Amino acid sequence: MHHTREQAAFTRRELIAFIGVTTVLLMLFLAPAVDRTKPRSDAMSCMLNLKQIGLASMLWANDHIDRFPEAVSISNGGWNEFFRRGDASSYLWTNYVAMGDLMGKSPSFLICPSDERMPATNFDALANTNISYFTGDVSSDASPRSILGGDRNLGPGTTPASDYGFSPADGKGSNVTVRGPVCWTLKMHSGKSMTRGNVLLVDGSAQMTTSGNLYNNWVKTALAATATNTAPSPHAIRLIFP
Repeated sequence: MHHTREQAAFTRRELIAFIGVTTVLLMLFLAPAVDRTKPRSDAMSCMLNLKQIGLASMLWANDHIDRFPEAVSISNGGWNEFFRRGDASSYLWTNYVAMGDLMGKSPSFLICPSDERMPATNFDALANTNISYFTGDVSSDASPRSILGGDRNLGPGTTPASDYGFSPADGKGSNVTVRGPVCWTLKMHSGKSMTRGNVLLVDGSAQMTTSGNLYNNWVKTALAATATNTAPSPHAIRLIFP
């Protein structure tokens, strides 16, 4: 049977319906792939953020007799007076403001893509609630493998919590004295069966690690390094969370 051109063509309504159905099917087909790759992409972006912090820290220390901002007075650009306070965690944001000139114009990289927090628009507006990373209490003669920082979703013990661990939601932060096992919580890069996060070392390197490897490879080493002949125990390291 002969069909006319008008009979074979789609009407505008049919064309719109076809495009709509095709779009929905493509979204359903592509969604699982996007969901599988996004955590890996977020984790890589987060690691790059920490590397940027590490580089800025090393450059800053190079200009300040190998001392990080926490060891330098406020009058000389650091935050030592705040750092020595009992509520030092409330002022953690000043650690990053001190290095602002070495970090670029925007502090957006201080937020992990997997975090619920939002970045600040500029360093003048920076607060703890715009930061995804804790900082370590390190000295100028610290081992290159000492912990300089890491993802804020860290908590005590070996059982991962469902919140952000040592980092409270109110932004007041917490000063944590670590004497034993710690583990990443179920936030940010962690999965249901294995918790993981990024750690930044004094040598400027950043690595993604599981909770077990974090404790065995770095925390235990840091704890052992705090031992002295007069006070061999308890060993402890200090971490400051936003």
